[in-house]
Amino acid sequence: MQRTSGTRPPVVEAPASRGGTARPGPTVLSETLRRCRVAYATVATDVRGLRLRGTVDPEELARRAWLAVEAEQWGSAEKLARKALESAPSLPAAEALIATLLAQERYHEAIPHLRRFAVMFPADLALITDLGLSLFQVCEFEQSRAVLARALTMSPRDAHVNYLMGLCVERTGDFRAADRYFRRAARSAPHEFPFPTRFSRAEFDTAVRTALRGLPPEIRDALETVAICVEDLPSNDDLRRDDPPLDPGLFGLYTGVPLIEHSGQDLPEVPDSIHLYQRNLERHCPTPNALVREVRTTLLHEVGHHLGLDEDELAQRGLE
Repeated sequence: MQRTSGTRPPVVEAPASRGGTARPGPTVLSETLRRCRVAYATVATDVRGLRLRGTVDPEELARRAWLAVEAEQWGSAEKLARKALESAPSLPAAEALIATLLAQERYHEAIPHLRRFAVMFPADLALITDLGLSLFQVCEFEQSRAVLARALTMSPRDAHVNYLMGLCVERTGDFRAADRYFRRAARSAPHEFPFPTRFSRAEFDTAVRTALRGLPPEIRDALETVAICVEDLPSNDDLRRDDPPLDPGLFGLYTGVPLIEHSGQDLPEVPDSIHLYQRNLERHCPTPNALVREVRTTLLHEVGHHLGLDEDELAQRGLE
């Protein structure tokens, strides 16, 4: 879509997109890790420098694995959990391994383990929920929805399961149905899963323009050739064009060729663009002011990619 001339880029519907870089939204916490952090919060054992030391008792290995999880010593936790599972598969050891993988966002690695553990421990809601979460994060949305439907039969009012099902249903475009799941999650756990504040597209566009006006002049100048595109959610094609797929909860995505890679004679076939994803942003922005702040940060992040900065350089500037 052609952008209009003026002092700021237009807010437009999304054109066909090309390869780009994304600003992810917050990661959804693993249900296994969430539940077991509470259960193990009172453990005070010092696990600094924890090593295997030849321990062979699987129950003790699983206990030590969880101590390492609590200390966020992921390497030790994984070794201990795997050794415990080799000795005698148990639910604590399985949950320790899953918590370790998901805490590091290693969803692809976690999925085969979760499938196996879900068969071994079919009554464990946390494992089923985490399988649904992991499938969602790798963009296997239909599989995720089927797994979460099973979890809902086990616990229809579970806040985390309803929230994740809302995310899956949202991907189908049935926003009313998705919001019903989000409301159920909010009723069960209002502080963990508050119902998203909804903005009309006009209100969202106003927030984008307010954020743009607040950018430094040199940043606005850099955006003169970049279209700002507002969409409800990232498309499946955009998410899956990378390997591994992009985070479906991302806030924004830059598509185009960074300025440092342009030659003087290059004329891109499709304008460089920054995509903002309204429903992902709404879930984390309870007020109009919060939305403006998050849109501004997302714009700065994606402008950084337009200028040729990588994720590490953006993190150094506080624009993760």
